[in-house]
Amino acid sequence: MFCKSIPIKSNNIRQELQEINNSIEVMREKLNKLVGEGLKSDKRTIEISQQLDILIRDYYLKSIKINKND
Repeated sequence: MFCKSIPIKSNNIRQELQEINNSIEVMREKLNKLVGEGLKSDKRTIEISQQLDILIRDYYLKSIKINKND
């Protein structure tokens, strides 16, 4: 029973990684759009940049977790 739960957990982490990666792509697209519009350093661009940093950090930490489980 214990052995069966490990792949499920790993799959959940992989799914979370995919969701984080998708969110990173959405945030990058938003930031690229703003850059195309002349990237004004306002509250909105700072928020998007901070969210992107958080997503990248989460992706990195979860990737480490997967590598330890494999």
